[in-house]
Amino acid sequence: MKYRADTPAEADTAVEIIESHTAFSVDDRIGLLGLGEHVYGPMHDTSSTVDSYSDEIMDAYMKLATVAAKAGWNIQEHTQANQTISDLIDRFEVLNETVPITDLRWSLAHALTISEESIERAKDLGMTIAIHGQAIHQARPIVPRGLATDPPIPPLKTIEDSGIVWGLGTDTGVVSHYQPFVTMMWAATGLGIDGTQILPQPAGREAALVAHTRSNAYMLFKEDDLGTLEAGKLADLVVLDSDYLTVPAHEIKDIQAVITMVGGEIVYGAL
Repeated sequence: MKYRADTPAEADTAVEIIESHTAFSVDDRIGLLGLGEHVYGPMHDTSSTVDSYSDEIMDAYMKLATVAAKAGWNIQEHTQANQTISDLIDRFEVLNETVPITDLRWSLAHALTISEESIERAKDLGMTIAIHGQAIHQARPIVPRGLATDPPIPPLKTIEDSGIVWGLGTDTGVVSHYQPFVTMMWAATGLGIDGTQILPQPAGREAALVAHTRSNAYMLFKEDDLGTLEAGKLADLVVLDSDYLTVPAHEIKDIQAVITMVGGEIVYGAL
């Protein structure tokens, strides 16, 4: 499926694409789950976005979101700024009154400046938050919560304490670091790669581990197959050279997989 929606005309074509395809056509390895990271191209916010998007842009976005909701599609939307998040939730709450979305697990991606109010509103809609590693290439000064940061960083402890489901990922090497244990160190302890405290609100080791495993499986609607070590699941797992829960904080980034299994088969390393 080639999805593109950067103009109103392309949005109309995208509606046809959504309606002619089936969401959740996913097997154990690959498939079509939903829409994202940009449902409608012109709505591409940054962490410094302070103004609302025009009614024209939001109307085109909601046309796509409404069709997706009716067809039962999952959406993950690029939302760095709380202004964008708040504006979308305003519209999602209205949509939910006629087309329920609370079971679709729609996700706010990045959520760098999300507020406590927006977290609670998103949680009430059954939404999730997709966090990606930030500010981990170089040291940044620790900044008290509520003040501007450069770059902005998500309030992980507030998100964790709210009870909303949040997943953790690397966002690949184009934007952030691609190694998962660098991202997990940042989320768990607040440390950057040089050992400097750069995240004022780390989530803790267990919370970061759950976010990277069980919560990500939930966000993929694969919690019955992935995310925990249980009989009957797919046996996708890694054997590590160190104990993630007990190694010194700054050594988390150096953890290596010595064996990787997918579906119970060793695909890296050897016994």
